[in-house]
Amino acid sequence: MVAGGIGATLLPAMAAENVRRAHQGISLIPFGRSGPGRTIGLAWRQSSGRSEEFRLLAGAIAPK
Repeated sequence: MVAGGIGATLLPAMAAENVRRAHQGISLIPFGRSGPGRTIGLAWRQSSGRSEEFRLLAGAIAPK
């Protein structure tokens, strides 16, 4: 749909140049300075036998 001129998509920066070369009619418009973001969550059952490992993982992926 994008190449047909009737759609839009999000595209990783590392793929942008290849797509631009392959499809001459596509316009690439970068996000502003802040760009999009995401929130990652981690949940597990209270009865899980791996609670300690999950807590360690949560500490490793938590924002600094």
